Amino acid sequence: MNQHVEIAAHLHTRWEDQVALEEEMLTEGKKRAQQRIDKAKEKQDMTRLRPYRSLVTEWVTPVADGLKDWITKAGTKRGVKPIALPRLQELDPEVAALVALRAILRMMAIEQRHVLAIAVEIGTWCEHEARCKKWKEEEPEDWKKTAAHYAERGSNAAHQRRSRISLFNKYIWEKIGWIEWTETDRQRVGLELINIVITKTRRFYIAQDPSWVPKKGKSYGYMKRPYILEADEGLLTWIKTAMDGELVFAPTYMPTLIPPLSWTGPRDGGYYTPFVKPPFMIRFKANHQDQRQNALEEYEALDMPEVYKALNRVQSTPWKINQRVLDVAKYFWDRDLALAGIPHQEEENVEERPAHLTDEDKGTEEYIAWARRASAARARNAQRISVAMSFERTLNMAVRFSKEPEFFFPHMLDFRGRMYPIPSDLSPQGADFHRGVLTFSRGKPIDGDDAQWLAIHLANTFGVDKVAYDDRVAWTTERNDMWRSIAADPTGDRRWIGDDDDDNWQRLAAILEWARWLEEGEGMVSSLPIRVDGTCNGIQHLSAMVLDEKGAASVNLIPGDKPNDIYQDVADKVTEELFHRMPDRFAGLWLELFDGRAKRDVTKRPVMILPYGGTKNAYFRYTLEWLKKNDPDGIIKGLDREDRNAAITYLTDILWVSVSGTVTKAVEVMTWLKDCAKVASKKGLPLWWRTPAGFYVRQFYAKMQDDQIKTNLDGQTIKLSTRTETKELDTASQARGIAPNFVHSMDAAALMLCVNIAADRGVESFTSIHDAYGTVCADMWHLEASIRQAFIWTYSEPVLENFLDACRQVAGPRAEFPPLPSFGNLNLEDVASSLYFFA
Repeated sequence: MNQHVEIAAHLHTRWEDQVALEEEMLTEGKKRAQQRIDKAKEKQDMTRLRPYRSLVTEWVTPVADGLKDWITKAGTKRGVKPIALPRLQELDPEVAALVALRAILRMMAIEQRHVLAIAVEIGTWCEHEARCKKWKEEEPEDWKKTAAHYAERGSNAAHQRRSRISLFNKYIWEKIGWIEWTETDRQRVGLELINIVITKTRRFYIAQDPSWVPKKGKSYGYMKRPYILEADEGLLTWIKTAMDGELVFAPTYMPTLIPPLSWTGPRDGGYYTPFVKPPFMIRFKANHQDQRQNALEEYEALDMPEVYKALNRVQSTPWKINQRVLDVAKYFWDRDLALAGIPHQEEENVEERPAHLTDEDKGTEEYIAWARRASAARARNAQRISVAMSFERTLNMAVRFSKEPEFFFPHMLDFRGRMYPIPSDLSPQGADFHRGVLTFSRGKPIDGDDAQWLAIHLANTFGVDKVAYDDRVAWTTERNDMWRSIAADPTGDRRWIGDDDDDNWQRLAAILEWARWLEEGEGMVSSLPIRVDGTCNGIQHLSAMVLDEKGAASVNLIPGDKPNDIYQDVADKVTEELFHRMPDRFAGLWLELFDGRAKRDVTKRPVMILPYGGTKNAYFRYTLEWLKKNDPDGIIKGLDREDRNAAITYLTDILWVSVSGTVTKAVEVMTWLKDCAKVASKKGLPLWWRTPAGFYVRQFYAKMQDDQIKTNLDGQTIKLSTRTETKELDTASQARGIAPNFVHSMDAAALMLCVNIAADRGVESFTSIHDAYGTVCADMWHLEASIRQAFIWTYSEPVLENFLDACRQVAGPRAEFPPLPSFGNLNLEDVASSLYFFA
């Protein structure tokens, strides 16, 4: 990847396969299902169909007929016509029925099946189908004219095919001038189709979300419990016993078989053919149609060569499936062992009420204890369904691509410049199993010096990452017999499976690679992704912005013999404060739970979210989550609700002060950014700033308008609260969002610079999860140097002064801004020699 060279896609040996794959992304859920349904009806042999096709066959016709009846009645009734009517008239009823059924069934794999979210999902894809229909009606003649034109010029068939694809990509947006549906259109179309599905299938019903936790709104009153779409017990039983790959919603986006189409502008990358709905390269905060159109036009006028170069290099990294890891996962899944984070396929038995308990016993300790156990089991079963379906989608996708010698992940950016793979069912940024089952397809030979990175990576996956590198290597080599045993029989020797689900599959992949190194030695070709991540990367960036030595030392910007652990530093401050408050009751309870010393895991998330706008409410939530996992004896968890919440609030206040007191300069920078954004937002205009990598961040938080939708669903009249964006700027949101967004934009810039520097050094494979970078073992030395050089380059620019200039351009020359924060004496060049900056 020294030089990003792209051959013409149509000359690639897998071009036809890629075209077929992209066509499948669009049509598999609609065309193939409909063809097989028609064939089954023709043969009058419904047993030929898999359960999914039998279910769709049963439902699609009555739902389509129901939609036809609704259109007829709505179109002939007097008075104001339903908002959804003209939009649904644009669609074939069978297509709309398929879209609605597919979206509803897909949403069943999601824990929160809020009615409005499902409605928007259905409406969005109905709009896409309307676009496709218009294209199919109007495009063939244009394609014929284009073919005749190129025939006159002597163009070959491949050239004509590529030209037609290019024509389509322009045709939809420019020639047809398609105007997107409004959010209200999508909501109403989705709600009407949901109601028809409920009425015709009688397998779904509307209920209030039982798992919803009351939240306070901006008016300090509690928000109303949202409505969700639930399936009845009969359908859930069917899903449990008969769900297969055809039922699970076929992902819209998959990896590509050839290097993704390079981005040369914000509209034209990732996928090649018109079969895939093309995403805009940047997902930005401007969903209102007018603002969205403005943003589209503005980004098309910007020149961002280094951004495109970095994005194209990352998405051109070739991947493959780690077959041994996949085999172990399939072994566990097929036997329903529920190990290493894989969920049970079978539901958990819910304890029936003991025979001696009656309704009259409600309120007794025994009855309450039973009710809690039963409720917890039902909640786990509900969660299991969504987790199991999600895992099965990932497993099936891994199996689907396991025979491919290589494949690629098209990427896009968010509005801060952060990179994300477009596919989601299988992704190098996905959960542990995603990352464990994926490996680079092009390895490089390693020697003994390189191999220490394998040892370090293996230790890191076991949480041995807060000690010196030499200690991590020693920890790994001392256990060589264990690694050999696990590699020989990973399904039998399960010592690689930890108590949590965070890194199990990455551990297994690392063990298998290390065991292979022990056998093969020098010259072994390794393709395992070796990852290193920053120490609380947000605070690293905030410290570098103002050259803060204290903050820099806490997050390893300054060289040291071993890594500093800011999370434990904060935990020690918490412990000190608890002892200081003794003999307070809550202080004693927390010290008892901590065994006299708070551990880093209770402070890690509060510290991590500080640079990204963490609030006390978030601290409370994370502390509650930690408590659920780490209080088996019920020291705090066993208190009654009022006391338990008071105890959590007690610790939350201590955490808040401890975190802020550890990184005082970072808090000062965040406050300054917020104050600047308040001044700049007074004109009601978007705020722009340019990052050191040349990316332009556009921040525009629109004011939200609260509305209520009154509609009839499932035979009942309900009111759905909805919030829609207006054209006006929300100054409060602009201020709240600026600190996290500015920090994210800087870490995105450092990543882009790192990608380009590493590529120039010969690094050919690259993976990232924002502040965690990785490559093959043989290239880790180059990556380590590139990470540090990119960070130094990022802050060789006066980023805060540049941001202040950007604010002044928006606010005008008369606006008064706060003075820049004071700067320290940190020597940024020290980062180059800090071993544990990224470790």
